Amino acid sequence: MKLADYLNLKGISQRQFAKTIGVSYQSISNYIADPSRPNHAIPRVSIMTKIVKETDGNVQISDFYPRLTWSDNEEFTGN
Repeated sequence: MKLADYLNLKGISQRQFAKTIGVSYQSISNYIADPSRPNHAIPRVSIMTKIVKETDGNVQISDFYPRLTWSDNEEFTGN
């Protein structure tokens, strides 16, 4: 699931989620920006791990890093 979809589904604002995982609002905005946009960013693995944990696995590392597999996700998150 994409991060933007998760936030919309749960009714969580980008600002609220940013505060929860310890990043700036702008970072969240960049993470959910369309990949064709110049401001689009992919979170580093340490932040991605926080995103996976905070979303109870609904957003996966592979949602940002498509070449990774489920086993890669488990390795990064310790699950």
